[in-house]
Amino acid sequence: GQVLKLIDSYTKVAAGIALVSILLALSTGGIQFGESTIGVMEKSRAVLVGLLGTKNPFGGVTGSALLSIIVLNFARFSPNLKLAYFLMAVLFVALILSGSRGFSLGVLVAATYYFMFEVKMKTSSRMAVFIAISIMSVTGLALYTLSFSEYLAENSGDPDLNVIRRLALFEYTLSQIALSPLFGLGPGVHSMLNVEHVEVIPLVLSISEGGFKPDVFLWEGDLPIGQHAHNVVLQLLVDVGLIGTFIFFYFPLRSLFFTGYKPGSENDILSKLGRVQFVYLFISGMVAGYTMFTPTISFLYMVLISYLGVFRGR
Repeated sequence: GQVLKLIDSYTKVAAGIALVSILLALSTGGIQFGESTIGVMEKSRAVLVGLLGTKNPFGGVTGSALLSIIVLNFARFSPNLKLAYFLMAVLFVALILSGSRGFSLGVLVAATYYFMFEVKMKTSSRMAVFIAISIMSVTGLALYTLSFSEYLAENSGDPDLNVIRRLALFEYTLSQIALSPLFGLGPGVHSMLNVEHVEVIPLVLSISEGGFKPDVFLWEGDLPIGQHAHNVVLQLLVDVGLIGTFIFFYFPLRSLFFTGYKPGSENDILSKLGRVQFVYLFISGMVAGYTMFTPTISFLYMVLISYLGVFRGR
């Protein structure tokens, strides 16, 4: 039960950070634009970032903790249901106020996956859960719209810059993957400037030389330079190629989808939680930042695959 207790403690700490962050943001004048104070730090869009430095770590940790409490609650591990529901409400509000659409989408898909495939329940109960998720989605969208109404009004007539950047990043990343699809170009090369690629085996292997990492995002013609791919699969393919990407996913998934545990046992609960965390990080990682490579965001996932991998090997 030590791992479950560790996860339970982690989620409570994350909820505490979320609650303090909300209070700090409100004490500094609420959600404001152009501010740089405790609890509010972003110029392009007002977001709640709390005590974790930037929007993505805050939203990522909050979503991960929210899903963990949901799984532990339905696994009947949470002895205090009132506290569990309160923490879920705090984390839900903090997630929406973080302004992170990618992590919000990840939570929605992961929660749907959990109740669809990991929980045995009657059809009526399943329908009730889906209604609850739908209500949460509508409530979250309303809260997001209300919180960022000024930003949305100012930018409603303009194309979403984040979407334009991501599409351009995907296009650029695909062109880089084509240089060395089997082995990749090496970690970090994708976001460097002035890199020379020497073909060793055409369309199979290239060696990268030179280059430097710019401190800012910039454009080189119609393509963006200086950022990661904002897509976990594309980033892995450009860094380590098809072979490295297969290895990266194979061993964790082999541990997570092992089904030999006794139903309702600690390892059964942990494996379900691990699969939920994987779906969350994978879905949000398709449009967000380094979800699976950022320690603060992927902490629970890494703990779970490490423990389950060791236990399964016994």
